[in-house]
Amino acid sequence: MSLEIKKIMIALDLSDMDQQLFEYALILSENIKLDHIYLVHIVKSFDDLDESEKEGDPSLPVDEGMKRLISEKVPAELSKRAEIHIEIHEGPTIKSLLRWSKFKDVDLLVIGHKQDKYHEDYLPAQVANFSKCSVTLVPEVFPKELRRILIPVDFSEHAGFAVKASLFVSKHKEENPEIKLINIYEVPSGYHTIGKSFDEFANIIRTQHEKEFEDFVKKNDFEKEELKCEYILDQKGNIAQAIADYAQENEVDVIVIGAKGRTHLASMLIGSVAKKLIQISSRLPVVVIKQKEDEYNLIDGLWDI
Repeated sequence: MSLEIKKIMIALDLSDMDQQLFEYALILSENIKLDHIYLVHIVKSFDDLDESEKEGDPSLPVDEGMKRLISEKVPAELSKRAEIHIEIHEGPTIKSLLRWSKFKDVDLLVIGHKQDKYHEDYLPAQVANFSKCSVTLVPEVFPKELRRILIPVDFSEHAGFAVKASLFVSKHKEENPEIKLINIYEVPSGYHTIGKSFDEFANIIRTQHEKEFEDFVKKNDFEKEELKCEYILDQKGNIAQAIADYAQENEVDVIVIGAKGRTHLASMLIGSVAKKLIQISSRLPVVVIKQKEDEYNLIDGLWDI
């Protein structure tokens, strides 16, 4: 499975958020050699736009006016680092982003994350859930350097791919970012029924997870010296918050998570912890790593793409 990121798509909404996405793309292009950057803006319907939504030169067709407006905002340095493509498309936002990211065969979809806009059907969370490629959710304020990468791991296949992707980026950066792995574990209710104290049972679980980490390293052919894992006992029943707290306390710059396990029905869905993490991560980019696949699956059917 290729780890290279050559083509990215950035979802623009013609708000101030676009500038943050451009800044993130500049940081990304400093660490990864990009070939193509697709700047995409989705309009639900050109016919139903009111005057306030008709951005750009009024003498031009609406889509051409929007393209010109976007082109004027693209940082000159970004244009030097990759071929820029500006596209305006009409249709439902989520469905259109999923369709065009698939059609362009992009490796990464970058989308803005506005914390005060979050709700159950929040667009970026839905895109992250159903996208067939990896997704980065960029908050309105975020670190401007890539020094520490945090990867929560459960020692599964998708966690392994998230680690491999992060190592790939780290090794291609002149000053290698520190990669921090954490494993959050919990003590199940009812532990006392087998005659163990809370601390005793917690130690049993941690020891088991340490063994799983050793197997995880061997299975994925990681170098023992390049990876260490910290084990954190969550006593509050909120793994996502434990991850977010660790990220803040340790001044990490990005959180990288793997998609939920692959199944025949929905191989790309993200888990409940990832969804919650997206909701509460207001100052850190969250990268959801997915393994691209070509065959038709349930997600294609759900969105008819």
